[in-house]
Amino acid sequence: MLHRMFIAINPPESVKNDIGELIVKLKKYCWPVNWETPGKLHITLHFLGHIPESDIQIVRDVLCEVVKNTVQFEVKIDGFVAFPNFKFPNIIGLKISDSEALFRLQSAINQGIGETGIGLVEKHSFTGHITLGRLKPTYANFKALSGILCKSQFTVSSIELMESVLKPAGSEYMMSSSYQLRS
Repeated sequence: MLHRMFIAINPPESVKNDIGELIVKLKKYCWPVNWETPGKLHITLHFLGHIPESDIQIVRDVLCEVVKNTVQFEVKIDGFVAFPNFKFPNIIGLKISDSEALFRLQSAINQGIGETGIGLVEKHSFTGHITLGRLKPTYANFKALSGILCKSQFTVSSIELMESVLKPAGSEYMMSSSYQLRS
């Protein structure tokens, strides 16, 4: 059986709730966005795609090794980001300020997973973000985002191996395992 897996940082519930309140405000603009629910908010470090159950333990072993060399660190949310751009976005998200610790963690995960040959190879350079919503490519005026203040920060104390189960109403995320960073 195949499992759709990814590796992520899950913000604390208080941060997820604050972002949920922001999403409620953004919905008032009536943009054609399918907004995420607070429970699904995360920073994706590596999307593995569909992998066999037999590979999950190998991924867990890689993550155990990565966290041995990683101490807790702060990340800062600093405004909005759109992919591929604000003019014709597919994704609207919150931008994570450049963080050397975050880039080192993501790079160590990519290297470790890459050495196993498991899952998908990342095609794009890493841009830390929390996806707020997805939309089909269309023109929409997102200029209002520039006037909305969105700043926050939190301590990254763990990473999680997550499973995404696709359902008719959308995907559901379940934590498969969690790995504590060194304090």
